[in-house]
Amino acid sequence: MKESQTVFDLLSRIRLHPLFYLVMIGAILTNHTFEIVSLFVFVFLHECGHVIAARKVGWTVHRVWLTPFGGMMETDADESGPILPDLLVTLAGPFTHIVWIGLAYGLLYMQWSDATAVQYVIDANVTLLGYNALPIWPLDGGRGFRTILCRFFPYYTVLQWTTFLSLSGAVCMLFEAFAHVFHGHVSLHNVWMGLFLLYVNVVERKQAMYRLMRFVFQRSRYPPARRIQPIRVEMTETWRDAFKQYKRQVKHEIFIVNKEGAPVMQLTEQQFIYSWSKINDK
Repeated sequence: MKESQTVFDLLSRIRLHPLFYLVMIGAILTNHTFEIVSLFVFVFLHECGHVIAARKVGWTVHRVWLTPFGGMMETDADESGPILPDLLVTLAGPFTHIVWIGLAYGLLYMQWSDATAVQYVIDANVTLLGYNALPIWPLDGGRGFRTILCRFFPYYTVLQWTTFLSLSGAVCMLFEAFAHVFHGHVSLHNVWMGLFLLYVNVVERKQAMYRLMRFVFQRSRYPPARRIQPIRVEMTETWRDAFKQYKRQVKHEIFIVNKEGAPVMQLTEQQFIYSWSKINDK
């Protein structure tokens, strides 16, 4: 009984993005009902993969949005937490497409179904897998790429790199879509996708400092990391300069140094944040 209630609760959190309704109406008017229904099914199963993985690693799922480009899952997790659970949840969605492709090829080999329909299933899932594999935030490829980079570089640096790469990817997608104008055809899906990704990453870039501060203050929610790495901050530098050196899944010890580079004070992360908050309260 408890499990069924849990499943029902998760299903009740699924929402269709308004763009999905527009695409659905357009598909019906142009006699592409089968394509839009199958797209809905594949996107839904993709998000189910994320949801199942999120529950397995202990995350709470607040809401799932289904869009024509894929899905967006809102959880209580953030980028201050451990890296491995984040990667597992990210990979779980694309993995569903690999399963569908494998099953479809199995049906083709066994000749147990209509070859045209099965081939469409393969093509649709290869396309969705390809889009999600792009290293553009917030696609799964972009999320996974950012998570892996956070293992080696400071969070703020990774934020800047991946946002720039994502903006470049979105612009390239729009150029590719409009390049077909000369051939009498425009890829509307790529236009909508490119505009959506461009908007998301422009906002992401504007909110970079907010995301950094959230990353810093949310670290206390998780157990202390085993890796310890010192941060050297000159007395002439700002608190923001120190926060920009913070790494994910790393415990920092902050050394305040003078002009000669000699340490004059050593602080833990908690002491450093407390000192920062006391100064900003004045």
